[in-house]
Amino acid sequence: MARWLVNQQDRQFAAQDMEELKSLVQSGEIGAYDMLQPPGATDWLYICEVDGLKELVQQSADDDEDIYFRKGWKLPIPLPIVLFLIAVVSGYYAYQNYNTLESYKGSTIYGDSFNYSQLLVVENNTLVYSKAEGKKSIDSLKQGQLVAVKGKRWIHKKGDEYAKWYEISLSEDGTGPTGFVAADDVIPGYFLDHTEKLDIYTELYDPIEKIRQSGFAQVANPDEPGHLVMNYGIDHGNRFALTDIIVELTFLDKSGKQVVEPRELKILGSIDAKSRDFIGTLKASEKSKADPLPEPIYMTHSHFQKEYDETELEDGLVWQTNLDFNLGEAVTVDFSGRVIQARSIPDPKILNPEN
Repeated sequence: MARWLVNQQDRQFAAQDMEELKSLVQSGEIGAYDMLQPPGATDWLYICEVDGLKELVQQSADDDEDIYFRKGWKLPIPLPIVLFLIAVVSGYYAYQNYNTLESYKGSTIYGDSFNYSQLLVVENNTLVYSKAEGKKSIDSLKQGQLVAVKGKRWIHKKGDEYAKWYEISLSEDGTGPTGFVAADDVIPGYFLDHTEKLDIYTELYDPIEKIRQSGFAQVANPDEPGHLVMNYGIDHGNRFALTDIIVELTFLDKSGKQVVEPRELKILGSIDAKSRDFIGTLKASEKSKADPLPEPIYMTHSHFQKEYDETELEDGLVWQTNLDFNLGEAVTVDFSGRVIQARSIPDPKILNPEN
């Protein structure tokens, strides 16, 4: 009997037929954004795209935002309460630092004197690091100094814990050298705006909250257990398009333990607002005679389709719609992917709807 394959972030399994799938949806064991491969097919679909299942998903969720909320939180906390708590916490930090903000350059920084893309340094001798690890400092900042935000990075620690860092430019206009500061050492300008705009600017300067990853891996050759081929997609619910995406991949054995150092991939291209895309590789072909071989370039499928013609690629280059890693002797069976940094592309129509 043909089976349906179901892929979730932490497991992959098979369902016997559509009736079993319907039962799994109704019980909540699989959700709208879990992936499904029909019998005999090679493509993967989201549950909410499959006839017979998407109707059940719609019955069990009022809208997409509820789906995002349930998949991101394990505790049944109502969304209005969460938003209220965010507003309270933001207001608390703004209040705690109000004296510093008010005295900067002799005037308040509310309004035009503080750009939303800037960060205010809270303490003297705030260290700037070359990487978001807090190991090698390259500069220090003064209390009240303004720096431009380039992006926000989340470093996974354990479970649901993350260390959060801002990538900054050391100049106010964003043209200076860059580095990383701990998120607790600076105050984002958008924290000081009205509550109704807080969500908009949070998505602009901290877009990772609404990013979801999905994918599956397979050993490319049973005789090469360290050779993995991975289909990896990024799906997000932000109202802004995403770019400057950095993905961290961790390779795992059967017990779920890491087998080699995680790999960071810089992804070329962008992903449209409230959309999804898959990541592929532009790499040297097996017939390439280049020495040394060029490094692989990772990019979204849409970026490749926009910028390249597969029939006119330079000699020795080939486009691969997935990710391909050969980890040598390391016995790998799966991987875990995380978007650890991304930048939202500002949209004037969203930021200034009255104009």
